Amino acid sequence: MRKGLTRGQKPEARSQKSEVRSYKQNILSLVSCLLFLASCLFLLAGCQSEHGAVEGRREKEQEKEIERLKGLLKNDPTRWKDRHTLGVTYMTAGKYNEAAQEFLGVMSIKPDSIDNLQSLGMAYYKMGKKHEAHFYWRTALEIEPENKFIWDLIRKIVKERDGGDVSMDIEKWAGHYKEAQRYYKEKNYEKAASEFELASKYNPSDSRTYFSIGAAYKAMDKIDEAISAWQKALKFKPDDLMIMKLISLAKEKKERDSAMVKAQEAVKKDPKDWKAHSRLASLYLHDKHGRFIDEAEAEYKEAIRLNPEVPDAYRQLAEIGFYKGRYGEGIGYLEKGAKYLSKDDVIHKRIKDMKLYKKLYEKGRDAWNKGGIEKYNEMVFVTDGLYIDKYEVTNAQYKRFLDKNPNLTPPPHWKKGIYEEGKDNYPVVNIDWYLAALYCKSMDKRLPTEEEWEKGFRGDKGFEYPWGNIFRSEIVNSGETGFGRLTPVGSFEDGKSPYGIYDMAGNAKEWTDSEYKGENNQSPFHGEGHKIIRGGSFKSGMEEVKATKRGYAPPVYADTDVGFRCAKTNFGVR
Repeated sequence: MRKGLTRGQKPEARSQKSEVRSYKQNILSLVSCLLFLASCLFLLAGCQSEHGAVEGRREKEQEKEIERLKGLLKNDPTRWKDRHTLGVTYMTAGKYNEAAQEFLGVMSIKPDSIDNLQSLGMAYYKMGKKHEAHFYWRTALEIEPENKFIWDLIRKIVKERDGGDVSMDIEKWAGHYKEAQRYYKEKNYEKAASEFELASKYNPSDSRTYFSIGAAYKAMDKIDEAISAWQKALKFKPDDLMIMKLISLAKEKKERDSAMVKAQEAVKKDPKDWKAHSRLASLYLHDKHGRFIDEAEAEYKEAIRLNPEVPDAYRQLAEIGFYKGRYGEGIGYLEKGAKYLSKDDVIHKRIKDMKLYKKLYEKGRDAWNKGGIEKYNEMVFVTDGLYIDKYEVTNAQYKRFLDKNPNLTPPPHWKKGIYEEGKDNYPVVNIDWYLAALYCKSMDKRLPTEEEWEKGFRGDKGFEYPWGNIFRSEIVNSGETGFGRLTPVGSFEDGKSPYGIYDMAGNAKEWTDSEYKGENNQSPFHGEGHKIIRGGSFKSGMEEVKATKRGYAPPVYADTDVGFRCAKTNFGVR
């Protein structure tokens, strides 16, 4: 009998028992592994849950901070540091478009903030808009050329955008560029162009340097060289609409200059040819920068002297007179021209319109001479402690504000920082929302909300127009009035609102403090972050100056028919 076998037991039976024991052990091991795995999964789920909870708390904290900062800015839109912080908070939350809007807002108030320009570039970079990112980082370098961190950002983006090695020499580029800027400010354009050219060799992928080269050549009237430089700039920033427009305008100028030379030669060849004088006058008049207004006037006068029956010459001389503020003289030319266009209703309407405009202009001059700037500071009571400016903010008021804040930029259409002579009490326009809010803040006021503005417009009876429900072109400066330009504030006595507020319809559109939330038939994101504009302007038709009409635009928007007025609650209480 084999050792280990009991009586009657076979070897196969023992083997079966061993297999059963081994199977049980395997099952126990498997159960242990499953239990261990389950505990691991439980722990992992706990970690993920905890991570999710942390992320959730972080998002709530970010939302809370965003709402806090928005509240501060609602009370005081001029707090540019808080606006920058809001932008940074949006960046942290991954809301790059919202961040960019806030950083753009800071630029209106603090255009030379390096941190803000750097942040704005990063917001665009995160959105994949590398040309925009390059532009704002490049703008920061103009202010601080030695900033190596921004140079590193530009190197990175140029390499990503253009590929290959990036050949830049910071110190040499900055040295030549700063010298070029100095020469340009001194109007030594030849040396400026030379230094810009040298700078481009040490930063060959920088579109702004080529842009500056083009500007210097354009200032010297070297149009071919300017076009060539701008085309190089376009190579590195192919979607830059400004550069495209400059190239197009330069080509147009080249063609126009060529046509002007031919017209001048025709006048010299036959000084008694009235048609030649008229053609030359037309070319002078249509110069994009208005440089040859006097020459155009002289040529049209000569055309009329040679041939008194030239109706178009009378029209153009009239418009030149209106442009120069010589309204009586302009009307006189229209009346002379009407003799040869007796069946032309347009010229007769223009005479009527401009006679009324002349009357309003003179009335505005008298009002200014009598009351001065203080007259236009008046506010009127609307309701529940709400006061609104009686007049739109004027050029003279805004100029006084700029004099106290020399770091701010004047409206772009003002020449050398000065508004047009004789237009002290015209509404200031070409102001973005941020600057309008900053002005109101400086006066211890604020922009009105859309609801407040509409209340001041409609009155208790809810009129369609400030004066009632029927449109009347004779008491509003709208497109139907035919002026085609702004009028002194308060010109239309019968056009004021039930509360005595002037120009709420027409003249200049007006910013409000309210954010655009979208119309019922539009996505709520349509126009997100934009501000509501009300009232219509001298360009607007009768439907656009109604109380029900509302527009909207980004806060950085500015145009020659957009102005503002201020509001205040609890008047006299600080």
